[in-house]
Amino acid sequence: MTTVRKIIKRDIAERIEGVVKVFDQASLATEIREYVVTDKIEEELKRIFDTFTQVSETIRRGGAGRDVVGMWISGFFGSGKSHFAKVLGYLLQNDQLDDGSGEYCNDVFVKHLSDSPRGKAVRLRLGEVKHSTEIRTIAFEIKSRQSLTNPNSVGEILISEFYRHIGLAENFVVARIERRLEQRGLLDKLATTYEAEFGVPWRSVDGRDDLMTVRRRLAEVLPKVDPSEYVDARSARNALNDMFRYQNITAEGIADELVAWVDAQPTTDGKVQHLVFVIDEMGTFIGDSNERIGEFNSLAEMIGNKGKGKVWLVVTSQQDLEKVVDRTNFQPALVGRLNARFELKPHLISDEINKVVSERILKKHPAEEPALLSLYQAHEGPIAQLADIKASRHLGTVSERTFIDCYPFLPHQIRLAQDIFEALSGFRISGGVRSMISVVMEALQGLADEEIGVVVSFDQVFDAVENDLLSQEYLGASGVQAIRESGERLSGAPIDPARVLKVLWLLQRITWVPRVPETLAKLLVQRLDTEIAPLRKQVETTLEQLQEAGYVARDEATREWKFLSERERTIEQAIQEMVRPGGAKSFSIAAVRRTSQQMAKESVVIRRRLGNFAVPYGKTKVPFNFGVYLDGEAILTGPEIEVLFMSPLTPGRKQEIEEIRRRNQVGGAKGRRLWWVSSVPEHLEVRFKRYEALVKVTGDKRFTDDSSADTQDALSEKRKERDELREALIGEIERAFLDGTIFFGGQEIEL
Repeated sequence: MTTVRKIIKRDIAERIEGVVKVFDQASLATEIREYVVTDKIEEELKRIFDTFTQVSETIRRGGAGRDVVGMWISGFFGSGKSHFAKVLGYLLQNDQLDDGSGEYCNDVFVKHLSDSPRGKAVRLRLGEVKHSTEIRTIAFEIKSRQSLTNPNSVGEILISEFYRHIGLAENFVVARIERRLEQRGLLDKLATTYEAEFGVPWRSVDGRDDLMTVRRRLAEVLPKVDPSEYVDARSARNALNDMFRYQNITAEGIADELVAWVDAQPTTDGKVQHLVFVIDEMGTFIGDSNERIGEFNSLAEMIGNKGKGKVWLVVTSQQDLEKVVDRTNFQPALVGRLNARFELKPHLISDEINKVVSERILKKHPAEEPALLSLYQAHEGPIAQLADIKASRHLGTVSERTFIDCYPFLPHQIRLAQDIFEALSGFRISGGVRSMISVVMEALQGLADEEIGVVVSFDQVFDAVENDLLSQEYLGASGVQAIRESGERLSGAPIDPARVLKVLWLLQRITWVPRVPETLAKLLVQRLDTEIAPLRKQVETTLEQLQEAGYVARDEATREWKFLSERERTIEQAIQEMVRPGGAKSFSIAAVRRTSQQMAKESVVIRRRLGNFAVPYGKTKVPFNFGVYLDGEAILTGPEIEVLFMSPLTPGRKQEIEEIRRRNQVGGAKGRRLWWVSSVPEHLEVRFKRYEALVKVTGDKRFTDDSSADTQDALSEKRKERDELREALIGEIERAFLDGTIFFGGQEIEL
């Protein structure tokens, strides 16, 4: 038996970290060896290294440097921006791999580049970086490194990371004391004296990092370490109090310190020294804060002016720089200056996610590809049917090659999942959902020992991110629990209700895939030999049962299904009590008919719309006066002829139509009455019941008096559905007349 595990080249059991950790040295060799260079990545690398090497060469020759400061790397979740920034940092620093090979990052990475002129240009630039520069890269995710003293300060976070990286204390006041002592050759003396005095190492959490004790202890030891600066404990204490109380972090001070450090570093063979900060999720950290973006602008400006290309800032963001700035009231005059500092603005897109996933995770053993080719050829028709989900966006094409590359996923599934996760990222969950690679790996592990022919169903994609969805920004614990328990409440459903709910919830994150039984069925398929038609019917039945239980609702205007939030479920259950046949609160057919007739009277069979019902008759086609009746009620009067409309839900239709037919025959060609009988649209009575229930529930004081945001949001959705359904029903009644039958002059005319 050929299993999924057997055809995949990679060890399926191997763990892959879903969230990119910036500069995790333990994974350096793996990251560099497995990185997939797409055309877009190669294009961006060429632009970056062309600029970087040009600036570096200008510095080396002693020319006037440029105040370009770095790169703004943008892209939504799954675009690979953090991974790209991480690899870029590796390439700039060019460390030796720790896998025993003796190779350096750049030596391995160039093997991934194409043989195109662009790829050759990147190879050349990487060689220049290797032979003409010394680069120290400091990489971190900014929100995980927020300063304890000022968590909102970009500058304080950056300088604290710098101090930590060069072996100093993270607290900038303590670090600056260390820097001064280091410049005087006294730092080791401080460490020795401190440990001898207090019994704890200076460079430890109980030493310099213990802010509760370090100030008092420094006051005691500094006079012994540097008596010329600190005469006694009292003077040391006063100096420390002033430093901790008044010492500020300024953009200019940071820039001076960073540039001074770069200039002080020894280099060999005329190499140029650079310091590069790789800061992940800067855009999210700035958010809509004028204060943070203002500080960031000052920092970039000072580093650019003073560093002239020696110090670089490489930052990532879900949005491009202009959009981040647009969220604030930042001074327009300064936006251009900030833009100029970040001359390089790579924007990564997810268009090539299939390639990355297929190369890194789903790559097949060449010897097993013929088995997959045979599988594709045997099921080519069903595979094409599964890929046709009527999306209004292009999700890629399925072919022999794309099927083999993506299996056991289908090509469109990877792109669809990626777009859904990108939509989730719009809720500011940076880092909260695992990367696409991790999702694919987890789904793959669930099918590892299945025989080929099995495919990933979309509920497995939900399972792969379920823990992340426990956040209140998404489903929350109660929402996830409700899905899990749905199977127990609907034990007789033809398909596990939880599977249907999972796929429906995911699809609801986007607007361009129809949430109808056909789509859900195609995404729930688990084997290629599954017949869609019976599965679609099972999905439809399960959805109807879920609606009765209050989990989902069907929008009667669009016929699409919706997963309901906890509060929406309460409101939907109230609606179901009114539409469920035989229920104590169920609307009577008489009430529904009255609403139908009233809607026809007010919005369809009215003077301004009667032109819609014009039918050419006779040779002269001369207009004549006529009277109009709807279900026996006079609407307009006219002396020449009477037009009697029969609406779709008129009681006793069958007998009424037989009577109309008889009277039309009796009247013959000289008859003065024209009967216009509508057709009866499918499910019209059910749709009117839901409309009546929506009218009632949106005026129900149980909900309207509840001022909570959840309830008001749910009511707003129901009002929107109510209004859209009304317009849809009006249109449906009109079409029912236009598709109906006319009885006149002894004739019966099917429209």
